[in-house]
Amino acid sequence: TTEIYTLSLHDALPICYFFYTDEQFQQLEEKGGLLESAVVYGHRYGTPKAPIMKSFRAGRDVIADLDVQGMRSCRKLLPDMVSVFITAPGMDVIDCRLRERGTDSDESVALREADREKEMAAIPEFDYLVVNDRLNQAVDDVMAIIRAERSRIARMNPLKARRPQK
Repeated sequence: TTEIYTLSLHDALPICYFFYTDEQFQQLEEKGGLLESAVVYGHRYGTPKAPIMKSFRAGRDVIADLDVQGMRSCRKLLPDMVSVFITAPGMDVIDCRLRERGTDSDESVALREADREKEMAAIPEFDYLVVNDRLNQAVDDVMAIIRAERSRIARMNPLKARRPQK
């Protein structure tokens, strides 16, 4: 499965999940239909290419919930992508949140804890870091990044970009 979000600053975030059988997933992967795929904690994940590219062509922003490995794979195919590493304010908070959500087995929690140092070491590979200690502030920080990236001259249509007057 993968989570894909298409974002408008003025609209609620639609959330799209795609679920495939192992056979469907394998076929999609073999045909190059995934931007990235991986086995993470015993589960297969991937990001379907078609809906992402369709959203880009429509001029929409796309936020994908990826792990470090997924970000690296997507960066190879989409070198102009913007990456944001979102983390809790400390390792103790990460442990607490992981255990309190109650969705993972003890074995899965132990695997995630073992991988955390490698994930944290990858922070310099990302474009931005957001510390999620207060949800509203973290959302505001991500929205500020989106607004700033939309304003980059390199991302604007050159015919629409403002040019300085001589």
